[in-house]
Amino acid sequence: MNRRNVVAWTLMINEYAKKGPYLEALLLHQQMMQEGTCPNNVTYLCILRACSGHGVLHQGKLIHVHVMLNSESDTVLTNAIIEMYAKCGNVEEAHHEFDLLQEHTVVSWNSLIGGYIKHSDHVTASLLFVSMEIQGMVPDPITHLHILKACATSKDIIYGRLLHYNIMRLGYDATPHVGNALVDMYCKCESLADARCAFQYMAKPPLEAWNALIGGYALVGQAEEAFELFNKMKASKLEPGKVTYLSVLKACAALAAAEQGRAIHDLVQQKGLESDLFVASSLVDMHAKCGNLREAQTLFDKISIRSVVTWNTLIAGYALHGQAEEALRVVCQMESENICLNHVSFVGLLSACCHAGCLAEGCYFFSIMIEIYCLLALMDHYCNIIDMFGRAGLLEEAVFVIKGMPFEPNTVVWKALLGACRVCSDLSLAKHATRSLNQQDRGMFVLLSNIYAAGDIWAEDVEA
Repeated sequence: MNRRNVVAWTLMINEYAKKGPYLEALLLHQQMMQEGTCPNNVTYLCILRACSGHGVLHQGKLIHVHVMLNSESDTVLTNAIIEMYAKCGNVEEAHHEFDLLQEHTVVSWNSLIGGYIKHSDHVTASLLFVSMEIQGMVPDPITHLHILKACATSKDIIYGRLLHYNIMRLGYDATPHVGNALVDMYCKCESLADARCAFQYMAKPPLEAWNALIGGYALVGQAEEAFELFNKMKASKLEPGKVTYLSVLKACAALAAAEQGRAIHDLVQQKGLESDLFVASSLVDMHAKCGNLREAQTLFDKISIRSVVTWNTLIAGYALHGQAEEALRVVCQMESENICLNHVSFVGLLSACCHAGCLAEGCYFFSIMIEIYCLLALMDHYCNIIDMFGRAGLLEEAVFVIKGMPFEPNTVVWKALLGACRVCSDLSLAKHATRSLNQQDRGMFVLLSNIYAAGDIWAEDVEA
């Protein structure tokens, strides 16, 4: 055809707007204008969708101007403009356009609520949700997906449960996407019993729901439940994906389940996922925590592009098993490859020194972290230093570090000191550490009782 009409242009733009690359849709619009073909409302809808997908606010604003100058605006087009501003990060302008609408549809509300959710303003999103219902508008599944995401991110299980009731009342809970979101929300809120109920209510849970629940169990340390669910998933003939294996590997690492971890590793190899950066890092972590450091090192050496997370994983593995020299070797290799050490790197290195009883080396690394790497010492760094002094029987030095910390000591600090008091039979300091601990922590009373027993002293009022 010699001259393409508006329909032909719109069809081409729409294909790129739906499937990408979005930039191609924007370039086609420019070419269309240069050839003298005027877009219609459908064309503008497609271009606005491309701007939303590509996150190009400047282009979106230009299209908005074109719409105002060349088209009679309607609700559908205004909804697309609201969505464009919301997805491109200008929620204030999105809200302004929303307020200009004479009639709000569910799509209008969803676009604005989704924009606030995307930019982590969960309070405004929730208030809009309430306003929507007050104005007699019935939220659809997409609305609930937005608010469930807000509940998951903010770990607001009370609001999440209220929302779940509303979803059940409207009959949306059997919808796969909403069911997935409910499972994910409860898992993020660490309410696995509720997550399991939402999961079991689904007639045929999709892969995303299985992944969310398996990941939820792994997140809270319920590794055995994660394994049990993984086996049920395989029995249901559903094919595990990359996300599934990441969660199960995390569960193996938490339990130090070497045999199960090896079996999962074999499955990962069969699926050809071993070369994936995230999977490879998880395999290194799993083997290291299971004590198979040689396999962890071999896998690490195979990774072509190593992130700082991968390096830190191997350092932490050597640290866990008290191999300070190996941890230091990895750090030296890391520096030689110009990978910048971060806070987590030094936590691993200090932990290695602590487990190996290398006090002088630990103090040295703590010092260079602050003075050479210009990193602020965090609670985990102080915990390791205090534990090192405690294990060496240097209680005065440990107390000196605690007093010099720029923040209040946490339970881990006081427990480390209490453990050191047991070694040195320092009853007075042990009592002080116990008083500073959470009174609901029963472990401290066991430690204190052991200290009294070591000193051949009966303390009927240990818990007083």
